[in-house]
Amino acid sequence: MQDYTQFFMTSSPLDYFDDLVEFLNKKNTPYNISGSNLKLNFTSQIGAAASGAEESKEAEVRDVKCQITVLKVNDNKSCVKFSYKDPATKVDLNTSPDIINHFMSIRNEESLRMFCDTTYDEQ
Repeated sequence: MQDYTQFFMTSSPLDYFDDLVEFLNKKNTPYNISGSNLKLNFTSQIGAAASGAEESKEAEVRDVKCQITVLKVNDNKSCVKFSYKDPATKVDLNTSPDIINHFMSIRNEESLRMFCDTTYDEQ
């Protein structure tokens, strides 16, 4: 099973990264930025209560470490890769509905959704 989610864009990687940082600042989410790559990470909560849904026994709220990395695919395209880890054990978390929902909430955020504008196969 894949342990990350991603989308592709044709926009400038720095433009996306700048808007992502602005989004996290508006949400008062503390983050750490890499000194050598277009990469940042932050801790977030996922699960039923974190998304505003009614609590269920199956979907408990838990902390995850989210890492977002912008990778160059070619001269005209970049990949924005989201990976999730358990903050205590540092073990990669497999893609689950809660992780997909978290990824989509950031990817589809009004100030960021314009960046998701291509696929891997498109030229």
